[in-house]
Amino acid sequence: MSTLGAIIAIVIEVGGAISLIFGFYTRAMAAIMTLFTVIAAVCFHNFWTMTGAAVAVNQIMFLKNISIAGGLLMLVAFGAGGLSLDSRRQSNG
Repeated sequence: MSTLGAIIAIVIEVGGAISLIFGFYTRAMAAIMTLFTVIAAVCFHNFWTMTGAAVAVNQIMFLKNISIAGGLLMLVAFGAGGLSLDSRRQSNG
């Protein structure tokens, strides 16, 4: 099961990053990556259940993931810019 999870994570992270860099299906991919990032934050950086030094490290990682999700939500709301493949698809179709 962990191998399958790792494969899914790699596909979403690498495929999503490439999609966002080129502006290809930006809104949909940003929405998928937002969901993935929030789920990862809650499942793997649950600092509220930890003690000791792990609390601080995981709280920072949790807040980092939530910040990334916020940036991705901006892409969901506003889409890609004028130089994106999404923009070119809309002007051609």
